[in-house]
Amino acid sequence: MFEPEAPNFKDIKKWFNSNPKSIKQYHGKVILLDFFTYSCINCINMLPHIKMLYEKYKNRGLEVIGIQTPEFDFEKDNENIQRAIEKYGLKYPILNDYLNTTWKLYGNKYWPRRILVNGRGKIILQQIGEGGEHELELEIIKALHEIGEKGEFTIEKKHFFTKNDKSNFLKYRSKLTPKIYMGWEKCKNFGNSNFIPKKSINFIDNYEKENKIYLNGNWIQEKDNIRKTNDEKGHIRLIYSAKKVNVIFSSLFGKKYRVYVYINNQSLDRTNAGKDIKIDQSGSYLIIDKSGTYDVIETNEMESNELKLFSNSNDFIIYSIDFK
Repeated sequence: MFEPEAPNFKDIKKWFNSNPKSIKQYHGKVILLDFFTYSCINCINMLPHIKMLYEKYKNRGLEVIGIQTPEFDFEKDNENIQRAIEKYGLKYPILNDYLNTTWKLYGNKYWPRRILVNGRGKIILQQIGEGGEHELELEIIKALHEIGEKGEFTIEKKHFFTKNDKSNFLKYRSKLTPKIYMGWEKCKNFGNSNFIPKKSINFIDNYEKENKIYLNGNWIQEKDNIRKTNDEKGHIRLIYSAKKVNVIFSSLFGKKYRVYVYINNQSLDRTNAGKDIKIDQSGSYLIIDKSGTYDVIETNEMESNELKLFSNSNDFIIYSIDFK
């Protein structure tokens, strides 16, 4: 079986938690490369498993290296990456691949992607997206045996998909609202008008179709986001189907601002509010104080609801909405 050689790291803006090294300096060790970006919810969901593998095998020959490759411009910033490292408790080396150069050298197109490299510097496993935890750990153990690591290895028993599980999963996925991007480069989901890139347009919400974004107020569309352009109240509205909703927000001037969140014209409560939602007499809302992913909605079962996000701040910037 052909095992390609792992390319070296290139155009790294900064190394966190480590001094810079070449891939060859890790030869003799098993290397798990985690290509991720800290605002991607799929990447975030895999971090607990990556952290577990690091703690479990770091003294037995495994090196874990996180390669932070940005999807949006704000993810290139070293200070933002440092905050994410602290937020998620990442202790292994993290590389700022700010030009996506190393990402391209490994032929990547998706977030997250995990690449396992053996002690001879050869790529022996590649995984895309969430899942595959059991297979990954088994391959790590095999690679550790290959470099001479002795002793017992134990893996927690996992629930494996049955045919019925797979059928139910596919039915769920068929109803799930797809991820919605806001910038002109990827956006396909606005319902009430077409943007003229980089020009502020006044939208009137004439809400009609499921899984389509409807805007109200003055908005401008950039390459990877939309921004409200005055301090009058404006909103984003859609009907979605999911258990969880995560939104990537930012601020034009780095100021804090509020985004109110309603479901079916009602404030959220603790049965459906995401982790980042605050609730008081004024309603349910988010405090946007950094660029990144915010947990907005979480329910026990898939639900179809009308989601409304509104604010009177002209700092209001949104990059994407993700559904799980």
